[in-house]
Amino acid sequence: MDEQVDSTGRRRVVIASVVGVVVVLVVVVVVALLRAGGSDAPAAADPSRTPAASAGGSSVTPTPTADASAAPSDAGPAPDGGAEGEGADPAAAPGEVPVPPVSDVAPVVVETTGQARPAGGLSVAVTSVAATDVAGTGPGEYAGPGTVVVVRVVNEGVDAVALATPAVSVYAGAQGLPVNPVLTDPANVLLPAEVGAGATVEGSYRFAQAPSGEPLAVTVLLSPGTAPIVAQGFRLG
Repeated sequence: MDEQVDSTGRRRVVIASVVGVVVVLVVVVVVALLRAGGSDAPAAADPSRTPAASAGGSSVTPTPTADASAAPSDAGPAPDGGAEGEGADPAAAPGEVPVPPVSDVAPVVVETTGQARPAGGLSVAVTSVAATDVAGTGPGEYAGPGTVVVVRVVNEGVDAVALATPAVSVYAGAQGLPVNPVLTDPANVLLPAEVGAGATVEGSYRFAQAPSGEPLAVTVLLSPGTAPIVAQGFRLG
């Protein structure tokens, strides 16, 4: 009788042990499957891993790095002496001679012998710039090869027009260097102090020798109240 009881008890212990092992195995398999399923989910599904959940609550969008070799530039270096760049003179267009301000009134710019109208009824033109011999007669005045400038003024109005202080100047080259006048040359013919209605007058002004081949500009100021004339594009030689 005792042997039967002991045998029955041992069978129960064995059965309980087997059931416990099976349960443990089932739990291990289930946990492994859950872990495997979690690792297959995309990282973006976890909101805690998005840029918006970074410290401070602000999202950061990476800036793409530009590939310098992908878009080569066709622009080359600016040519020397160009009109761009620091130090360029905006008042002088390419090919023109820079001149200083002649008066407070904006100038009228023409090409060579073009006609300018500085005031009502007046028409002004620099008719010629040519090489000549000059002979200054004052102390220290220049004598030798020089330049002569002829200016014509036409009064197309019905009233006489006063020319308060007629003045003519010459500038040379890209630097706008002034060419010295020869004021005491007896061949100078100054513009008169007045131009009658319908009249035409001319002035002839002598200067020292202007650089051969260099661009020249001539300025003409008839009076402080009229616009000065700047005639560009002359050359000698």
